[in-house]
Amino acid sequence: MDYRYRQPSKFSSASCILGASSLLTMCTGIFSIPLGALGILFSVLSRNGKKMDPSAKLGCTLSSIGLVSGLALTIFVYVTTLFTMFNSIDYNQMINMTEEQAMDYMMESIYGPEYEEYFKSLGIDYDQMMDQLY
Repeated sequence: MDYRYRQPSKFSSASCILGASSLLTMCTGIFSIPLGALGILFSVLSRNGKKMDPSAKLGCTLSSIGLVSGLALTIFVYVTTLFTMFNSIDYNQMINMTEEQAMDYMMESIYGPEYEEYFKSLGIDYDQMMDQLY
């Protein structure tokens, strides 16, 4: 048996770096997903017809954890945001409102009572935006 040390390939080293980066950025979700996917791709490319060396296995493991946790966190944030946004509106109150009153009520529920000033601070003309919606 040949027990000589084999230099890890550049792909396996890149896989380790991308896996660690994916774990470090998993709280953002957005950066963790592509870094994890690239890390897994690089660890597979490092095989080159041979067995995967330990650094490639480590990179694949770290990348997988970063990818899955980034996906889970991103899905959780979007679902929570949607439920929170739609649960903050009482649709029973909107039954007797006109269309304009209902739109104002929804905007106030989502953005707060100072929503017109909020849009103005972003440089958006609120009245023009409402005219386009109607």
